[in-house]
Amino acid sequence: GKFTFVQDGKTIPLPFESTYVVVPRPNSATISAEKMNVVYRGVDNPIAVSFAGIATSDVSASAPGMTGSNGKYILRPTSGTEVIVTASGKLPDGTTAKDSKPFRIKNLPAPTGKIRGEVAAKGSTSNLESVQVSAVLEDFDFPVTVNVTQFTIKVSGEPTIVVNGDRMDVRARAVIKKAKRGDVVLISNIKAKFNGIEQAVKPASACTYEIQ
Repeated sequence: GKFTFVQDGKTIPLPFESTYVVVPRPNSATISAEKMNVVYRGVDNPIAVSFAGIATSDVSASAPGMTGSNGKYILRPTSGTEVIVTASGKLPDGTTAKDSKPFRIKNLPAPTGKIRGEVAAKGSTSNLESVQVSAVLEDFDFPVTVNVTQFTIKVSGEPTIVVNGDRMDVRARAVIKKAKRGDVVLISNIKAKFNGIEQAVKPASACTYEIQ
């Protein structure tokens, strides 16, 4: 551009050159679950919150069961089927930009029942008598421990035995001794509870053990 002014009756031009950047006012925040597109009840869900063009130190977020700061938060929902995460950021002119997004709350998935750490194990009767029945949340991104509290065992031709705990008791071992080579022992009705999480566990899937 050019400024023009008059000095001592003369017109004097004054050229200048400058640059500037136009930044639109942000009107939405980036709020995302870092591990899933939903949040799970009873566990620590990492949540990242940011506003384009605003430093994380000037951004805050809130939701029931959420803690954290500087763009990194932990959301631990307890009730309901949806939680709203609200974010706000302080703009250079002192005004505030706000946004919010909903997340679905899901219960933890059903565990997979396993015998000796396998869904379909094979071995001797003596091995089956001493192995542990377990329940595992497979392909799940959060560290959750599941403790088996009860299960049933069925040997062909023998009555179904209900066992408390995660290992064979005297009655279960007695029917296992009667199993023959080739028999497939069914472990089902596996009941469990989460360690440190007050939430009902969905029934675990059954598992089998083939006598060899």
